[in-house]
Amino acid sequence: MITDARGLPLTTRSAAAAERTDAAVEQYLQFRPELPDTLRQALAADSRCVMANVLSGVALRLGANDALLSQARRHLASAETAAEGATTRERRHVAALRCWLAGDLLGANREYEAVLADTPEDVLALKLLTHNCFWLGDRARLRDAPERVLARVPASLPGYGYILGMRAFGLEESGDYAQAEKLGRVAVELQSADLWAQHAVAHVFEMQCRLKEGLDWLARLAPHWSGHTGFVYHLWWHRALYLFELERWDAVLRLYDAEIRRDKTDFAPDMVNAVALLWRLELRGVQVGERWQELADLAEQRLEDMAHPFNSLHFLMALLRAGRPRSAQRALEAMRNYARSQRPAEPGTPEWSGHTLAPVYGDVAVPVGEGLAAFHETVHKRATELLMKSYGKFGSLGASHAQRDVFVLTLMQASREGGYMALTRDLLAARTHAKADSADAWHSYARVLEFSRDLGGAAVAQARGDAIALRSKGLT
Repeated sequence: MITDARGLPLTTRSAAAAERTDAAVEQYLQFRPELPDTLRQALAADSRCVMANVLSGVALRLGANDALLSQARRHLASAETAAEGATTRERRHVAALRCWLAGDLLGANREYEAVLADTPEDVLALKLLTHNCFWLGDRARLRDAPERVLARVPASLPGYGYILGMRAFGLEESGDYAQAEKLGRVAVELQSADLWAQHAVAHVFEMQCRLKEGLDWLARLAPHWSGHTGFVYHLWWHRALYLFELERWDAVLRLYDAEIRRDKTDFAPDMVNAVALLWRLELRGVQVGERWQELADLAEQRLEDMAHPFNSLHFLMALLRAGRPRSAQRALEAMRNYARSQRPAEPGTPEWSGHTLAPVYGDVAVPVGEGLAAFHETVHKRATELLMKSYGKFGSLGASHAQRDVFVLTLMQASREGGYMALTRDLLAARTHAKADSADAWHSYARVLEFSRDLGGAAVAQARGDAIALRSKGLT
């Protein structure tokens, strides 16, 4: 019997296919660009290797590009054909991929949880489960699934550090920053190539506004990023967020050009990094030139792409800022149509389509998208009302707290411009409390206080003074 690095059986007659499949799992965990080539090598050695076909289908879906669905389904069909003599674990991986490609992310997660119940050593199943939890906004499972695995596997298990990194990120998104940082640092010590663990610690620094520590952390790790995939661009994005809080706008733009958008890919996470950063800069009055145009060119090719509402909203943002209102309206209408046509009834009924994210599009993404469009058109009262309608549901859009913050920043500016001063003060008071070392947060608060008739000039001067002191605190 051929087994992988963790002793789990692989259904293949080819030792070479097994070795290449095992290497592909490691490359996926490390965000290595060789992954597609390695999977091709595995399938060349044995086209019926179940897990090589499964991981090939998964790899094509990770970019959330509906144009690649047909290729992913071909790998699913090959995996289904070969799965007759496969292990229960492998058949569950096949079933999870089938659900995933059909838009049933909850069904996929049930299969991954079933795999982990029997074989907690399956680090790939855990990674895919947490990947989907991240995009579903399921913070509890994002936090708890790695913990359950850690309780059942030895520290000697190959890839143990990756599990720690997954746990660290789940803890960070749940607000347990101290434990998240501790486990993230241990994970990086165990596996220096674990970008996800590095990223978990970077999130802690962002959420606690420990800007100098964040800049130092990423600067120390950056020399080790060569040879990894575009996830490195997201780590550079985190560095840009620290600089943003320090109001170092020129440095943010230089980083955007040199690293974050160095390669003009259409990979959705790369596009999201770029869109969110340019939008934040424009909220602060920073001129970004023609940078929107190449993003809008790519977004126009994704108007019908309903893989994730968070991505769809960022495609819309690019179209708005690039001055393409017709395409922006088409993107909004596509979201509305998807929500109407795919909204599931109760599971088990004939009408149930299994599209997990359809209700999120209808209940959250569409009003947020309409709010962003109203904000772009400077209809600030309507923008505020639409964004507030979904304010408590932003988490269901998926992604991280740091990534969703762009919607909160937009709401704060819309409410200020729309005259909702009490709401704006409440939002900014919470922000300065959470980000006490953010020059940007304090300057934003000062601008709001200037409009408040019930507060004197002393409060404004104090807020501005705090901002100036923070910016010159030696964090450069």
